Amino acid sequence: MLTVVIFCLAVLVIGAAGICVLIAKRQGRHRFRCKHCERSFQPAWKEMLFEVHALNAHKIRCPFCGIKDFCEDEGKN
Repeated sequence: MLTVVIFCLAVLVIGAAGICVLIAKRQGRHRFRCKHCERSFQPAWKEMLFEVHALNAHKIRCPFCGIKDFCEDEGKN
């Protein structure tokens, strides 16, 4: 009985991690505009995996000026 519960929990955790990676890859196809240097860029999906977001802004590091702040989502390429 205990092994069934552990197996079910493992499947749930792996499934949730997979969903998070898929969402990050989808967001990685978007372009973002830095509010400090006003340049547009497309971050790597790995950076999007652990970023903080609010509505259509994501807290990511701009590759041009190096400042980590909320950048506006401009949509897909």
